[in-house]
Amino acid sequence: MQTTGGMLNPPNVVKLIWGLVVSGTAAVLLTSPTGLEALQTASIIGALPFAIIIILMIWSLLKELRNEKNILTVDKERIRHERIQLRNQREQLKQQQAQLKQEQEKLRRKQKENKKEK
Repeated sequence: MQTTGGMLNPPNVVKLIWGLVVSGTAAVLLTSPTGLEALQTASIIGALPFAIIIILMIWSLLKELRNEKNILTVDKERIRHERIQLRNQREQLKQQQAQLKQEQEKLRRKQKENKKEK
């Protein structure tokens, strides 16, 4: 993709050239007397910066997880308080509904009494 300007489907010629370059490099390194050692050394040297980056990423992840734990603890407390408030509000609403029903019953009784009197 990089050698073809970002094309997702490069021409077959480009694929063939890259295949020959990679296989030729591998063949030379494997057939020469010190080729395998050179290949191992090159692999280690190439992987070392990546390993350092991975270690830094792990350190950063652990640091952020500790911060997230603190945030989650605060959120947990906030949610607990909100649940208590909602429970109290629900109880208040139930009490208000019960009072409204009682008032409605009183009004109905009065209406019935008024109708009987007429």
